[in-house]
Amino acid sequence: MEHLNPISALSFIESNNNIIVLKHDFREDESGVCLQPGVSVSPTDAMGIVESLLPEKKGLGFIPNNLFFQDKGVFGWVIPSSQRELFFNVSGRKTSFQTALPNLVLVSNGVDFFIFGAKTKNIKPTTPLFYAPLMNIYIGGKMCKGSTAFPLTVSVENLNEWEDLLFNTFNSHVNHEKTLNKNCKVSTTDYMKAMKKLGGEGRKFPNQLLTPANLTVQELIKKVA
Repeated sequence: MEHLNPISALSFIESNNNIIVLKHDFREDESGVCLQPGVSVSPTDAMGIVESLLPEKKGLGFIPNNLFFQDKGVFGWVIPSSQRELFFNVSGRKTSFQTALPNLVLVSNGVDFFIFGAKTKNIKPTTPLFYAPLMNIYIGGKMCKGSTAFPLTVSVENLNEWEDLLFNTFNSHVNHEKTLNKNCKVSTTDYMKAMKKLGGEGRKFPNQLLTPANLTVQELIKKVA
């Protein structure tokens, strides 16, 4: 083992609910290594010592324009409205088609994945949310895992992996009747017919088909955190 040469030591003394930090130098003489009386360390120097002992924090680097929230392992981002190809496997029959989707608000804590719709891509804490017009999503907004393997973590670097759960996996069934704002309960067949009609270059998702979720972005973040 490599020989270690001690240089100094710290001691912590509690006095009147305050912590005093003392630095002690080592002195070597004939009897061995002796610890010298402590010298008070200023609060600034004490914080510097503590920070030097903490693991190095990894910076976010470039932050995507669509990321609107990141704190304590929770990430929230928006996918602007666009035409997307969706894949289906309904009763063993596989198919796919292009369709228009609204702005989608995605929030994950690395374990659960929530998806809602929004009428704006400029997301704020008070932005009202709507049920996402997508299959395989529970009425609370959580994605049904099924046999799909979720990413092990969520980070700026792998947001696209979470998006792949929506756009590169098969949809099998409508999970709740508020998936589309219709005057009747929407079945899987009704959903596919309605969404297929929205396919085509330049076509936009009609916001009147969004059903209010009676939830704001801020309330969703608190729920997931």
